Amino acid sequence: YYKLRKEFGKYPNFEDTDAKILGAIDADIDKEDQYVSQACHDFCFDNIAEMSEHGVNTERIKTKNRSMLHVEGGWPKEVDYTEAQETTKWRKRIEKDHNFTMAVKNLTAESEKAINQNNTM
Repeated sequence: YYKLRKEFGKYPNFEDTDAKILGAIDADIDKEDQYVSQACHDFCFDNIAEMSEHGVNTERIKTKNRSMLHVEGGWPKEVDYTEAQETTKWRKRIEKDHNFTMAVKNLTAESEKAINQNNTM
């Protein structure tokens, strides 16, 4: 069950009001002798000292820092990204592909859902 934020309706508008008595029951003096009054008692049945302990033993993992120089990204090896003519030719060829247009439409729909969920203000 999934529901978008915009499907929940408007925000509630709460405000402070004075207390109102909605009903009152008068005491019945005839039944007063049937009740037994008891004194309120407060007991604490905790006889265990409060202590806290926490320990974590994790294995150390060796890590390495790697870096990458990202000049112009994602071009196939046969395309020289420094040549503007080759990159425009490659872009035109890809944009004519039917699978590319379907992929862009699907990604647009998914990103539009995320944008609508984040625009709840």
